[in-house]
Amino acid sequence: MTRNVLTLLLLLNAVPAAAEPPAQVVPVVEMWFVSAEMPPAQPELAVYSNGAVRVHVGSGQYLDGVLSQQQVQDLQRELLVDCQLQVLSSPAISAEIQEASDVTGLTWMIPRADDTVIRVRQADGRFHEVRCHAVGLLASRFPSAQGLQNVHRAQQRLQNVRAVLQVGGNEAAEGLAQYATRSVRQQSPGLPDLTPGDLAMVRSFPDGTRYIQFCRPMSDGTAIEVSPLIVSVTEAPGEPPRVSVFGGAGLQR
Repeated sequence: MTRNVLTLLLLLNAVPAAAEPPAQVVPVVEMWFVSAEMPPAQPELAVYSNGAVRVHVGSGQYLDGVLSQQQVQDLQRELLVDCQLQVLSSPAISAEIQEASDVTGLTWMIPRADDTVIRVRQADGRFHEVRCHAVGLLASRFPSAQGLQNVHRAQQRLQNVRAVLQVGGNEAAEGLAQYATRSVRQQSPGLPDLTPGDLAMVRSFPDGTRYIQFCRPMSDGTAIEVSPLIVSVTEAPGEPPRVSVFGGAGLQR
């Protein structure tokens, strides 16, 4: 899938959940992580018709950004067409996972795992919604379940939108990707260039430490995918960033 990098303009301060977009603005993309123990009050990520983006960063706090109208349309197309969400249904995905479980003997039940719910507004104005249990774990467990893999791709795409916003926008993400590439190439000259599109996760901690993860799908030169290349950058107050690399068919060695 083409991974268009969305330029996000970061509003420097987190805003409380009570601050809502104007009433005339409607969501066009939402991602929810739904737990049986504590149903969420707000989506994990929402993109609105005016280009506004809001991501949940924990403790009732949100970060806001903005996309151009073209970027909003491109994101809708990526999810509905490239990830094929428009032809997927939640019951069909569940049946596919059950069949993969029966064939492999591996359970599909992951206790206390969240359901991922992705909602995308279609051209006719109606929402198309897909829901799937434990997407990341089951996608790794059942690689032949194509519908599940497409939902996983869609989730990763939206997590990338969130992560780029969390680090401060596209320019900051580009700087981090270049730093990580330079650092790892000192040990692994064959490492491909990392990009903001590879940014997968950001975790911030009360002591000021920030953990940033890039993830790049890899192959062995054939159609067969191998373990993804995962590069982490750990930033701690008063210390230089620490870069670590995992997977990637031995590129780290």
